[in-house]
Amino acid sequence: MAAKSAMKFKQGTFHVNTKRSDKSFFLTSPQVNHKVGEVIALSNSNLSFQLKNPENVFGIEITKKAVYLFTDRLVWVVFPQVLKAEQ
Repeated sequence: MAAKSAMKFKQGTFHVNTKRSDKSFFLTSPQVNHKVGEVIALSNSNLSFQLKNPENVFGIEITKKAVYLFTDRLVWVVFPQVLKAEQ
């Protein structure tokens, strides 16, 4: 999962920020935040969740054409065909 890779060497606090312009996506933004945040927290013991003023943010933008994943330094694009295969 890209979230694990992106946050692997980060330290301090983090949160996940999801925005969905495609409201037909099968999960709500808070559900995505929770699931991805759980993966990040379990894969990196140097990070702890903090909702306000975290040191690290993992961003997710869900559109009809693609899902954009980003941190302060990296950007990924995942296309819907990949998401359908993973469900």
